[in-house]
Amino acid sequence: MIQQIRGELPIDGVDLNDAQAVKKAQERLKSELPFFCPHYGMFKNNVRRQENALPESFLFQTIIDVDDKEYVEKAIEKARELNCSSGIWNGSLLHLCYSARKKLHIGIRMPIGMTIEETQKAYCEALGVPYDESCITPERMIFLTDKDSEIYRSKMWCAVMPESEIQARRKAFLDRGYSLQLMAIAMTMFKTIDFRAIMALVNWERPARRI
Repeated sequence: MIQQIRGELPIDGVDLNDAQAVKKAQERLKSELPFFCPHYGMFKNNVRRQENALPESFLFQTIIDVDDKEYVEKAIEKARELNCSSGIWNGSLLHLCYSARKKLHIGIRMPIGMTIEETQKAYCEALGVPYDESCITPERMIFLTDKDSEIYRSKMWCAVMPESEIQARRKAFLDRGYSLQLMAIAMTMFKTIDFRAIMALVNWERPARRI
């Protein structure tokens, strides 16, 4: 399916000479891919809307969307470099994978005390890629691609964080004057939900690649 979405293989019943039909078929296939929400793991009544995001399911992570092919390969190398740097991005890299259109998704852990927007802006600047404001919404979702599209996966990708780290992140937001309800910082759900189960949907349970 991924190869069909990328135009590397034909789609049954679609005329390759009809560009509009091909594009429509590719979008249909893309919509059938499994997906997950990188900012919030749960929504009220299972309806993915901004106002339905459950504070207790905030994931303290975000995904950078490199949507211009000319930046992709350079962004991969820069993400690795930042992950090994001595600055705030040290150890922040959670996931690298090619998107359905073979562009790039970079999953990172948010620095303690920084909001999604602040994280996205700062990381994009450090990475040298354009910032996309559409990537910071609470209800944002990401289509999952196949294991051959995966470049790197940390053992902490979608994993449960230690309680001590959750406490530190919670306190950092409070110290900045943000309410827990608005910033969606809470405790109990992280002790019981392991979001690594998401990876099982696409059979990604394998040892993480090392940088």
